[in-house]
Amino acid sequence: MIAVVVMGIIMAVGAPKLSAIRDQAAVRSATQQVGAYVATARAAAIRRGMRANFQARGDTMWIEIQQPGAPEVIAPRIPLRETFNVTMTSPTGTDSIVFDARGFAVNLAGTQKFRVTRASASDSTCVTRLGMVSPKCEL
Repeated sequence: MIAVVVMGIIMAVGAPKLSAIRDQAAVRSATQQVGAYVATARAAAIRRGMRANFQARGDTMWIEIQQPGAPEVIAPRIPLRETFNVTMTSPTGTDSIVFDARGFAVNLAGTQKFRVTRASASDSTCVTRLGMVSPKCEL
């Protein structure tokens, strides 16, 4: 009986730490996915020699190529809330990044910031006008 009580106490002390670790891991994974999609959009623009869009609407992101006619989706939509149980916001208010054939972000006035949060865990990704993606930017 004493062993069961001791195990219960240990679990009660350790459960909040495990929850925080799980939140941090989900936020880190989602932030890496955002950075990877932005880098993929830039690379696609350079490789195809035409504009590519990183699109983020709410908590869903995808990549489109601006070709004659209708845009072509080249990376599937990822619903971050359903996949990682996180929310993504942009403090700057811009929800898309347009890369030209040289890989420059043509629709940004400054650095684009994306913040990913879950419970108390938070992380960020920044994209400069030159197309550089950097994690953990100052918000």
